[in-house]
Amino acid sequence: MLYKSAAQNYMLAQSALGTLYYTGFEGVAEHDLKKARHWLRKAAVQGDGVAQYNLGEIYYNGSGIRTNYKEAFKWYKQSADDGYTVAQQKLAHCYLNGIGTRKNEEKGYLVLSWLALHEDEEAQTLLQSAADSGNSYAEYGLGVYHYNKNDEATANQWFEKSAEQGYAKALCSVALYYKDAEDKEESLRYFRLAAEKGDAEAQTRLALALENVPEKKAPENEEAFKWMKAAADQGFPQANYFLGNFYRSGTWVEADNNKAFECYTKAAEQNDSDGLERLGECYRDGTGVPMDENVAFQYFERTAKMGNAKGQCNFGLCYLNGIGCNQDTELAFQWISLAAGSGVPIVFQILEKEGLDIAKLSDGYKRSLKIWSRATDDWFGENFSQIFGESKRSLVAIPPNDKLGNGGSDVNACVG
Repeated sequence: MLYKSAAQNYMLAQSALGTLYYTGFEGVAEHDLKKARHWLRKAAVQGDGVAQYNLGEIYYNGSGIRTNYKEAFKWYKQSADDGYTVAQQKLAHCYLNGIGTRKNEEKGYLVLSWLALHEDEEAQTLLQSAADSGNSYAEYGLGVYHYNKNDEATANQWFEKSAEQGYAKALCSVALYYKDAEDKEESLRYFRLAAEKGDAEAQTRLALALENVPEKKAPENEEAFKWMKAAADQGFPQANYFLGNFYRSGTWVEADNNKAFECYTKAAEQNDSDGLERLGECYRDGTGVPMDENVAFQYFERTAKMGNAKGQCNFGLCYLNGIGCNQDTELAFQWISLAAGSGVPIVFQILEKEGLDIAKLSDGYKRSLKIWSRATDDWFGENFSQIFGESKRSLVAIPPNDKLGNGGSDVNACVG
C-alpha cells in the first residue's frame, strides 16, 4: 500500500511538472514544450487524467510538434474515460466533427448528455438544439438526460421521438417503458423492432422477455433462443452469460456443459461479473472443465471484488469450507454478510442450500442478521419486496454501458 501511494504521488508530481513546463509559470518553470511532453507522457501512460488531457491538447494544437488529431483523440478519450470533464468536452467535439476519429454522432450526443447531467450549460444548449432539430441521436441523448434527472415522462417523450426515426436504443428504451407499464404486447413489439435492427442489447432483452410470455409455445422458445444466440454471436457479454445458462440447464436447447463453459468464458473475457462467477462455479463443480478449486477461488475473488453478490457469497463459502484457500471463518462471515446485505434472492437460495443461518453464525453483522431472520421464512413470498424494497432499474448508464442483471441473474431471471 505504501509503495502504491508513493508511486501515485510520483505520477502526480510528473503530471504537475509537465503542466508547469507546458503553461510556463514565472519563477517556477520556463515554457518548454519538449520537457512538457516528456513529463506529461510519463504521467499519462500511468493513467493520470490531467496529463492525458494536456498531452491531447499538445497534439491537437500542434504545440511544438506536428498536429496529430488521431493522437490527440486517443489521449482525450483516455482522460475522458477517467471522468475528466474538460476531456469529455473535447471528446464530444471530436466525435461530432470527426476529428481524429470517424464521425460518430451517436457517441458524441451521449457524451453531451453526460456533460449536460453534470451542469455543463454549453452541452445542455447543444443537446437541446440538436434534439429540437430532429437529430435522433440527440433526441435519445436528451431522453437519457431527463431520465437521469428522474423526469421519466419527459424522457419517454424524447425516446419516442427518436424511436419514430428507427434508432434501436430508443426503441429499446420505449420497450422498457411499456414493460414497466405492464403492457407486454407493446413492450415485445418495440423490443422486436430494435432487435431486428441488430442491436445486441435489444436482442438479449427480447429473448428474456419472450421467456416470460405466459403459456410458452415452441415457436416462442425457438425465437427466444435465436435472438439470444444472435446477441451472443455479436460478442455481447450478458448474452453469452445467459446463453451459457441455457446450455447448462437445457432451456430451449439440449443441455451441453461444454458449450455452457465456452459461453461463460466469452462473457468473462469481457470482464462480465456474472460470467466470471459462473466460471468459478464451473471450476468448483467440474462443469464442462476439469475440477480445480484453486482456479474457482480466483474467479470468485475477482467477481466478489467487482461487487457481484452471488460471487461474494460463493467467495465467502470458499473461506468457510477451505475451497481453494486456507479456511478463514472471519473472512467468510465478512463476505457472506456483504452478499446477504445486498438482498439478492439467489444469495439466500445458496445459503439455505448450504444449511447456513447467518443469525447463528455471526451476531456481529447486524444488517445480515436482520435480513436473514426476516427473509428465511419465505423469501420468495409477498413480503420479500417489502423487506428489501425494489431497486429502481437503470434504463441507461452514462457513459452508455447498461448492465443486464444484478449479480443474481439466473436462467429465469428477467432484465430490470
